[in-house]
Amino acid sequence: MKRVNNYARNGYSNRAHEAMEHVINAVPDEPNYLRIAKYNFARALFSLKDYSDCSNITSALIPEYFDLLGLTPEMVIGTNPDKLMPLLKDGESQADDLKHLADTLDLHAMALNRMETFSGLSRIHAMKFYSMANALDSFVRVGQDLADEFLSRFDYDGALDVFERNLLPAIRSKNLMGHVIPVRSHYAVALAYAGKFAAADAEMARLMPYEQGLSPQGRNELQAQREIVAGLKLKAPPPQWQFPRPIGKYPVNAKCFCGSGKKFKKCHGRQV
Repeated sequence: MKRVNNYARNGYSNRAHEAMEHVINAVPDEPNYLRIAKYNFARALFSLKDYSDCSNITSALIPEYFDLLGLTPEMVIGTNPDKLMPLLKDGESQADDLKHLADTLDLHAMALNRMETFSGLSRIHAMKFYSMANALDSFVRVGQDLADEFLSRFDYDGALDVFERNLLPAIRSKNLMGHVIPVRSHYAVALAYAGKFAAADAEMARLMPYEQGLSPQGRNELQAQREIVAGLKLKAPPPQWQFPRPIGKYPVNAKCFCGSGKKFKKCHGRQV
């Protein structure tokens, strides 16, 4: 596996595929081993910028992990991690399988993103499973990636929702001190994109007392975020993206037209 990914990271496509063939012939024909092999193949293909084949593998692998855990995507949509935990199949490897599913969803999202396809739902699911596996560093990283994806689509409300409903409560409740400054400065940028400059300035002001304790890299990153906020004051970003609404009355219990997976009444229907 290490050779597969090492060749792929260095751009040696032929050698990477030869190594994959060797792994397929050597790995035991058992589901646990095959799932790990498939994930590593997908990672290698991502490194080789073969995003389509990467997403094909992850698309097939994700349902395997859902089935292994006794869950379905429909069960996960709109359900908090604490409510999902009792629904899991019993088993000693739950934490590992939860982490593996989250890793696969994260990789799938990255591949979709490179193909300029919205990957929000995959990242939302990945965050839930990282939380359930207590992989909190990964939870925060994926949350910030999701917020950036919303910002790139000019969906500032979506980005703020990720921070306010997920990331900020998590760093408070889990005491994730190492993430406070990166997350809160990132939140300030999202506020500035949404035109909430007073709130963005207030966030940055709260972080000033901690700046001297940062590493040089940390100070540079904080300064970069500060400059983004200042730049947005001078040149406003495009307006908030609006999902085209369907014409006529929309069934309140149907899945929302925006693709979130939630019922309309719990998503865009709340804004009507």
